[in-house]
Amino acid sequence: MSSLSALLGRVLIAALFVFSGAATLANPAAYHAMLAAAGLPLGLAMPVAVFEIVAGLMLGLGLLTRMMVLLLSLFTVLAIVLIHNRWDDPVQMAMALKNLAILGGLLMVFAHSGMRWEYKALRREHLGAEPALDRDPANREGGLKTA
Repeated sequence: MSSLSALLGRVLIAALFVFSGAATLANPAAYHAMLAAAGLPLGLAMPVAVFEIVAGLMLGLGLLTRMMVLLLSLFTVLAIVLIHNRWDDPVQMAMALKNLAILGGLLMVFAHSGMRWEYKALRREHLGAEPALDRDPANREGGLKTA
């Protein structure tokens, strides 16, 4: 049951990034306004949207999970520091706290990224796990000599 929960959590966090990126692509003017208010270049909108979609899809599918978690965590921290950094504004404070919660979820995904529902684990299961002794040629030869 916990591996199913880890899968569901990973997919839901990934969906957040995919939908956010898609919303940016659909309405770049809103994202441009946010970037302008933060004093950031408007040209960041499209690369950020594509990054969110690609990284979110890869995370949801369990591809390069830990790398995607690290990249999305860095992205989330940068969003807090660069965009949602006005602590006197209740809306910005709520957005920063939301991003902290997302960061916590990403850290949980990082901790559970070796779970059964990750792509690498499914592939290992499909191909059949090779015993550790057979992977190293030196161990294989040593095992044969002792037998």
